[in-house]
Amino acid sequence: MAEKMDADLDRFMDELAANRTTNTEAKKSFDFDEWCKTIDQHPAFMTNLNEAALKNGQYSETIEALQAMKYSNDEEEEEDLCDSAAQHKDEGNKHFKFKKYRWAVDCYTNGIKLCCENQKLNSVLYANRAAARKYLGNKRSALRDCVFARRFDPHNLKAIRRGAECLLEMGYGKQCLEWINSSIEEEVVHSLEDLRIKAKQLLVKQERDARQQKARNSADSKKKQALLAAFEQRQIGFQPALCLDDRDDGLFDWSALEVRIGQFDKVPLVYLDEKTRQLVWPLLLQYPEVGQTDFVTDCFESSPFIEVLVEVLESPAAWDSAHDYRQDNVRLFVALDVYDDEQVREVGFDECLRDLLSLPDVVVARGLPVIQVYTKKHVSDRIEKLGHKRLRFSKKP
Repeated sequence: MAEKMDADLDRFMDELAANRTTNTEAKKSFDFDEWCKTIDQHPAFMTNLNEAALKNGQYSETIEALQAMKYSNDEEEEEDLCDSAAQHKDEGNKHFKFKKYRWAVDCYTNGIKLCCENQKLNSVLYANRAAARKYLGNKRSALRDCVFARRFDPHNLKAIRRGAECLLEMGYGKQCLEWINSSIEEEVVHSLEDLRIKAKQLLVKQERDARQQKARNSADSKKKQALLAAFEQRQIGFQPALCLDDRDDGLFDWSALEVRIGQFDKVPLVYLDEKTRQLVWPLLLQYPEVGQTDFVTDCFESSPFIEVLVEVLESPAAWDSAHDYRQDNVRLFVALDVYDDEQVREVGFDECLRDLLSLPDVVVARGLPVIQVYTKKHVSDRIEKLGHKRLRFSKKP
């Protein structure tokens, strides 16, 4: 029964945390008093239960047993419980002294499960378990124990200090200040001045970081909006389509356009040039005949492809010993997003990316336009004309 009651307490606190993280309404700042009011709803801290609800069985057996033990009139039995709880506390303290923190947690937990009426003893048990849990790195559980310790005894300075330390170490500067300032004793607040100073410093840093992040988000949103407007104006299609519905700002995530190939100091990404208002794309040149590629990091959308070829094909690559890939010996193609995967469109040397990407059956996959480069001989042996600049490669070996 005691284990079930302890599990009830754990579930109750977990539900409080879950409600704070899943609440769809606007998030409120941490309010210790409000949290305590919610904790007061747990039967462990209720001063009375609704009699009608009790008779109708609306409370669980665990809760009823907890209340029965809490308000038992058997003084002798209660004294035995308190003695046992104190023994568990002393045993836990011995383990704590020798840094056996897990054993100490077990001892304090056994004392807590007895649910004795000695409020200060309960407070000490929770505070000591918080200390052991904190040393084990379980700061959230330690903070929860500090909350219970403080509810049992608002004067428990160790619990108050340890709770403030947990909040501070978890990065909650504002909440730490509220926790300290909510103490009912001025001398307690004064004794925590060192933590208050650290919390204020953390809060100042967090507020500064929040302002900087807000400014970055604003600039980031403007860049995205400008890009979206440019994409829409040019009627550029993407595969997969840019998702605009799963973000708070209603815009896409940069990862949808980032090109994750090769080793680059900066991830290649399409951007809008501020001076020319042109889109500047990363561009991949594929050579399917030989299984090779070239990558152009910054290709202005208005640049004709002949300019790109001059730069890339001027000197033969190591894999092109015969220098077959020359401007006068290649043809360019782009794959079409149609039912026939073999269909391509021939790209003229005088065309540019802006013209090409605006075509209805041309899409940009993962933020990267791709141009296929073939030698003229290879194309002449394997191409089938379908219409104006539309062709299909045959599967001829």
